[in-house]
Amino acid sequence: MGMASSQVRFLQLTSRKHSIGLQLEHLSLERMSLTRDMQKLSLNYNQALSSKVMKWTNNSGATYTDMSYSTFMRPNAANGYNPVLLTDSSDRVVLDSKYKKYAEMISANGAAGGTWNGSDGEPRTSILAALTGFDAEKINNLTATQNNVKSASTARTTAYNNLQKWLDKEPVKFVPADRFASKLGKYGEYDLSSLYYSGSIHITSPDQLKPLMDHIKDSLSQYFADAKDTMNIEDKTKFQEACDATESAIKSLLTDFSDKGEERRKSSGITGETNNWDIEFASLFNAIMLTFAEKGGSARNGSGDDMYYAMRDTTSGSSWDVWYQKYEALNTEYEDSETSYSKACEENNEVFTSEEETQIAFYDKLFEAIVEKGWVEDYYLSDNDYLNQKLQNNDYYFTTITKNSDYNEDLPTSPDNYKYDYDSHIASDFENIVMVNEQKTRDDALADYEYKKSIISSKEKRLDIREKNLQTEESSIIKMMESIKKVAEDNSDTYFKIFA
Repeated sequence: MGMASSQVRFLQLTSRKHSIGLQLEHLSLERMSLTRDMQKLSLNYNQALSSKVMKWTNNSGATYTDMSYSTFMRPNAANGYNPVLLTDSSDRVVLDSKYKKYAEMISANGAAGGTWNGSDGEPRTSILAALTGFDAEKINNLTATQNNVKSASTARTTAYNNLQKWLDKEPVKFVPADRFASKLGKYGEYDLSSLYYSGSIHITSPDQLKPLMDHIKDSLSQYFADAKDTMNIEDKTKFQEACDATESAIKSLLTDFSDKGEERRKSSGITGETNNWDIEFASLFNAIMLTFAEKGGSARNGSGDDMYYAMRDTTSGSSWDVWYQKYEALNTEYEDSETSYSKACEENNEVFTSEEETQIAFYDKLFEAIVEKGWVEDYYLSDNDYLNQKLQNNDYYFTTITKNSDYNEDLPTSPDNYKYDYDSHIASDFENIVMVNEQKTRDDALADYEYKKSIISSKEKRLDIREKNLQTEESSIIKMMESIKKVAEDNSDTYFKIFA
């Protein structure tokens, strides 16, 4: 009976020992799993420390703000009240739920096309009224005044073009001073036409300047005429005034006997003594022409330091008067059109303030882009982290809107002024985006790391306690099994001795 009981107990202990062994193996696997969790946690923490988020900047990153969908798709100072489109890989405009309901009024299925501004002004008027809070009637009034501006602008352009075409027929060309000098002919013993290039005029009295100047005025006044750049028809008078002013200035030099007077005469091409003067003719004539330009005569800069002056083509004879009469009529028409255009602009500007027109222009650009590109909704755009990740993964792009050469600056909010070019960029290359490693991100990563690490540590401690208890129990069982084996061996020896 004793040996049988011992054998049963031994079998029970053997079973328990095997069970403990299995549990220790499971604990070892759990510990390995915790080790992997800890490695993954550390990896995620390190990645979080090095990760960056996109911020919006308007000064190359010197300062920046948090970026949201509203930053670039709602009118505000951050985007300069000019929409920066969020587009997808199919070049569709990506809209949040707020814009979606308005985009459906243009294109129900998101396809490109549809109408932004129909013959009745819809759906533009209704959408603008809803988004801005402006009165729909005022929006329609703005459209009417803008049409008036367009008509006035067209009339002004037509009048300007007609005037310019006629000016191209004007018998005037710009030439250097020597071309005028070549028309002077003979004056007494002098051939002034050739004297300009090399030679002087001799006088014995300042009074001899007047007949010389009169000859110059009589010879050249017929060649002075209106120049189309300035439309100053008083060139002839200004040339005569320039001759008189130059005559007066030279007389002053000839009667100035101071040391400075002598220096000024030399620099002006005048040599000799009292009542015995030689005046370099080129210096005298150039002084007349420069004075003419200073008085507002038709002149412009030519090659080098030379000035060019407007010369009338005298071969046209009486055609000058005919030309000028036509010019006056065309110029009056242009001035009247300019006045009408200015009045139309003033009436247009009275409908909305410039700030209000800026909002209208913003939405016109946005919804015209939707018409051209189509649209798609993304319900999660209100989540800034989601938006940031989509941009960093290049799932979405920034698309800028710029005015092309056909854009009318005078009608920025006209519904018919949609003349835009589009240019897409990946977010990381966009000029208003800066990548930032935020302190808050690092703090959040550390807090998450510490929290999850404490959970893993707590599990490890429980494993340690469980493992220690099982190992202690296993050790006790081994000792008990050895004791039972020894008793069984002793009993066996005693049994065989009795029957020996």
